[in-house]
Order: sequence, then C-alpha cells, then structure tokens
Amino acid sequence: MKLLDYIVLILIFSTISCGRPSFDRQFHLVTKIIDGNTIEVDSRVKIHLIGVVDTRDAFNYLTSNYIRRRVRVQFDRSKRENPRTRNPEIYAYVITRDKISVNADILKQNLCDLSTLHLIDSLDVFSIYARQNKYNANTINPSNKSNHNYGEFQKAPNIKPNGKSKLELLPSPLNPFSLIDKHVRNCPYSIKHDIKLLANYFQIVAQSDLEKARAIYVWITENISYDDDAYNSKVYGDYSSEAVLFSKKAVCSGFSNVFSSLGKQMNLKIKKVSGYSKGYSYSIGERFTNTNHAWNIIKINGNWRIFDATWGQGNGRNVNGILISEKKFDDYWFNVDPYEAIFSHLPQDKSFAKVIPDLSLSEYEEFPKIDKGYFKLGFDAKETYQNILIKRKIVFPKCYTLGTYVKMIDAPADGLLSVNEMYKFEFYIPRGLSVAIIDADDNWSYFYYHSGFFSLEYSTSIIGELSIYVKYDDSGNSFQALMKYLVIKGGDIS
Repeated sequence: MKLLDYIVLILIFSTISCGRPSFDRQFHLVTKIIDGNTIEVDSRVKIHLIGVVDTRDAFNYLTSNYIRRRVRVQFDRSKRENPRTRNPEIYAYVITRDKISVNADILKQNLCDLSTLHLIDSLDVFSIYARQNKYNANTINPSNKSNHNYGEFQKAPNIKPNGKSKLELLPSPLNPFSLIDKHVRNCPYSIKHDIKLLANYFQIVAQSDLEKARAIYVWITENISYDDDAYNSKVYGDYSSEAVLFSKKAVCSGFSNVFSSLGKQMNLKIKKVSGYSKGYSYSIGERFTNTNHAWNIIKINGNWRIFDATWGQGNGRNVNGILISEKKFDDYWFNVDPYEAIFSHLPQDKSFAKVIPDLSLSEYEEFPKIDKGYFKLGFDAKETYQNILIKRKIVFPKCYTLGTYVKMIDAPADGLLSVNEMYKFEFYIPRGLSVAIIDADDNWSYFYYHSGFFSLEYSTSIIGELSIYVKYDDSGNSFQALMKYLVIKGGDIS
C-alpha cells in the first residue's frame, strides 16, 4: 500500500533510551481512548494528538531529517524509580489523507488493532512508526537542584539577552491547510467576481466542511480589505456579496455577507451573526447600546464554530482619531471555540453564542477582556468561562503573541501568584533558544530544556511583576515577553 494511503501518526521530538517503547514499522494495539486528544497504545503508551498535517504534504514531511531523528518520550515521573514500569507519553501529529479535522474524538469507541482501525468520514488506517535514536542529552541530577525536578531535561544555557545559544532547533508545526491556502491565493482574477465560480474553484482542493471554510476564510482575508473611509466618515455603502466582490472593500457586514454566500454555495451550514464586539474602539467598562459587529458561525463535525474574516484580514490603529487598517493575515479567527470567542463576540441572538450557560449583555459588559494570546497558549476557554461566572473578579496573566509557535503545557491560569509559593511552568517552543523568568528585582531564572520543551519549577520570593521572556531564532538578539504575572502576599488572594 502506498504511503499516502495511510493516516500516519508521526512521532516527533527526541527519544529516551531507557524503558522506551519499541516503535518500529509495525502495528500497535489501541487499548483505551482516554479523551478527545489522547489514546493509549499497548496498555502503557499515551499518545497526545497535538496537530494535523495533510497527506498531500506528507512525503516531504516524512522524509525530512526532523522526522527521522526526533521522537519525544516523556516518562511518568511517579514511576521513575523502576525504568521497566515507566509509562511513556508521546506528543504526535496526525497525517490524514483527505480530511483535516482529526482527533481521538473521531475514533470509534471500541478497542481494536491499529491495522484494522477505521475512522468516521471514511478515513482508513493508522500506522505508527518512528526511527529510534540514542538519547544523548545532558541530564541534571535532581539532588543538585533546589527547585527543579526534571532529571530528563538538559539545562538551557544561562545566556544573557545579547548572548547566543547552541541549542538545536526543531521544526515548527506544519500548516495543515498549506495546499488549500496556496490554491486559494492563486485564484485567477477572472473568477473573483462570481460566487459560483469561486466556490467551484475552492472545491477542487476543499472537500470536508472545515476545508471549505478554510478556503473561504483565506480568500476573503486575502482579497477583501477593510473600508477605512466608510468607517471614519460613517457613510456606508452597499455591502451585499455582489457589491463587495466588485469593490473588494467592506466593513464587517460585507465580510460576513460574502462568507455566508460562499458557504451556502458550498453547502455549509452557515449563519451570519450580528452582535457586540470588544474590538478596535472598545474601552474597558464600556456599555453597549447598539450592535457593532458581524461574523459567521459554521457547523463543523456536528459543532458550531466561530469565523471572523474581518478580524482575520488585519488590524487597525488610531492615528489622530482616524482608523488606519493594516492588512495582515491572522489565523486565529478561523474555526474558533465559542468559549474563546464569547470574551469578545456576544451575539444579539443568544442562541448563536453556543455556550452554556447563556451570557446576558450586562454580564458581557462586566466580563474581563481576555486577549487571544491567553487562549492561543492553550488555556482552557470553557473552564475559564465557567470560573468567571462563579467568581466574577479573576485576574488573568497578560499573554503576548510571539512570532514563533508556543504551546503552554503547564502554567498557572490565575494572574495573581502568592509569594513564597512553588509554581510549575512548561512550554513547547520548537524554535526556542532560551526562556527565563524575571522577577521585580530583575533576577533572571532560566528554564531547563529538552527537545523543544522548556520547564521550570519556580519559587516566588519577590513581590511585584513576574515576567516570562523568550528568545527564539527570529527574535534577533533580544528576549520577547510571553506572559506577565503579579506576585502578591498570600493573604491578598481571595
């Protein structure tokens, strides 16, 4: 069977030699489905699905040096005393043949051999393999460290802001929609004014609902610009789909009209939503009297998701009271969890919010404005939403979006930390060179490193701002802020 006929679960990162599973080119038994993103294999190996790659890019991906060399195995440290009882955890990508959205939720809920495992949407076979490589990272003896318990981790170089690192960089996660994005951005000019012709062109490469939504999102954000003149003058023109396709300018209603028209033409279950947004002109504490934004919701694999092409096509800045837009593609507003979107997008019709319980306008006005960086790092949006409903006054860490891939594995969700307490931090930054915590007295504490993972158990000792800074391959000679907390006396946290 050809390589591209498989759904390949590719194991990335570095191996550990002692007690590792023997993952060669053979099939393995799925013994448990743990949750939507985790399966258990051979009764002891947890596989976390952290991303998806389309098989149309699979050949180059599979034959790259990175895949041949790196498989990360993180041991269950509660069983570290006896290597034979260690239960590895593997972080992996799924390569699918024709479908994009794949995780353990779509696995049939029965135990079966991977050689015969079938998936919903006619996906066929899993194959698990990786080339083994001897583990050669320098280890740190836990007894020699006061606050760190990462015996398998190599200590990152204690470089200063202008220093250099010799760490070997890992590849950033691939864009699972790269083929679709390229196809859409090469759309012939001759069809750019016709909904039907555009839809037919998109469907050459877009087959699943998510792929269709992606094609529409990328085309709109690439070809339609925000109408600054209309916004600044408050004189709005015709923003029907037909008019926008000719003018290539729109405000939010025009963006969502085009999205709806293309979506319906491609048989998507799509709706246009009007509501209240905390966007460009929003001030904390502001009260809403009228709706001020429009976006779309689309049903993907049975769940409604949020799509905002207006915010996805760029951002704006205020120059002497005038909006000046900058066209800059933002992937975040594609296929957004409703529990993330609700912090900045409240539908006028509550039935379009797709969150439980419903949120009233007055509650929304009191809700904290949480930047997208918080959720991009990996904090749970549903849990955050429900916690705020129970405990209204919650302070969140300030999170920043960097020019490189960062995924939070472990970090406090609360922005207030107690002094003289221990906290665990771990991030996966494949292009990272160094990560440091900087306290209010400018003391630097560097993270421990292993195969793209930066980890630290840190004891707070200074009251004041506590920041996490990252240096990566494209950040020049400087560290860039990733997160900021506030350390206070323990009794001050209610």
